[in-house]
Amino acid sequence: MELTRVIVILAQCVWPLWTQVIHLTDMYGTIKSPNFPESYPKEIELQWNITVPEGYQIRLYFMHFDIEPSYLCEYDYLKVYSDTEELAVFCGKENTDTEQVPANDAIVSPRNVLSVAFRSDFSNEERYSGFEAHFSAVDVDECRDRNDEDLACDHFCHNYISGFYCSCRYGFLLHSDNRTCKVECSESVYTERSGEITSADFPKPYPKSSDCIFLLISMLTCTFLFQLVVSSHNSSQPSRSESLVGEQHLQVCSPGRSCSQ
Repeated sequence: MELTRVIVILAQCVWPLWTQVIHLTDMYGTIKSPNFPESYPKEIELQWNITVPEGYQIRLYFMHFDIEPSYLCEYDYLKVYSDTEELAVFCGKENTDTEQVPANDAIVSPRNVLSVAFRSDFSNEERYSGFEAHFSAVDVDECRDRNDEDLACDHFCHNYISGFYCSCRYGFLLHSDNRTCKVECSESVYTERSGEITSADFPKPYPKSSDCIFLLISMLTCTFLFQLVVSSHNSSQPSRSESLVGEQHLQVCSPGRSCSQ
């Protein structure tokens, strides 16, 4: 029992107290374990921090992987993470119940940063050869794989390298936020004795960020009779107009009198 305690204390004493950090900002490159393709040294901690411009992700894949196997990779290991999110932990030569290797799988970072950390303990008796990995920046397609509540653009989304832009259907204008499509509601004048006015794009949900004025003018002294028809959607999912956040109202005004809503 006393011997076991001494061994643990010695192992803790010789373990390195610092990690060598290597910063990489290239659009592509190679990461290798020290001395590759020869066996890697013992008692080493290395970390590669990869950063590419905004609008890109990082793709990492391995050409060779041979790290000492251990239960849940508790001795030698290679960790991949983005910011504080751990993406993978690898060790060994092949997948087992307690060990995982990258094989032919590629890792893609969720953002424009990726870190690779390599650690070896105080022994490498079987002379494991380590790893060789390649990384490259890949464009983020902001227009793809978004649900209706998280659309990049209201109408049309156009992706380009490291960014995207939005455009609108005919008859709509792009809002100053460069994402929302609105209608240009200049003052509409109606002089007929009867007729119909509708919200923009009716019967479809009305556009966001629109402010429309309908001016009714009569050449005779008369009273206007309004019949307001509200269209509802029988659906388990709310329509786009129903899911909008903010103030929405219909206001009816006449000269010299207060407005009603």
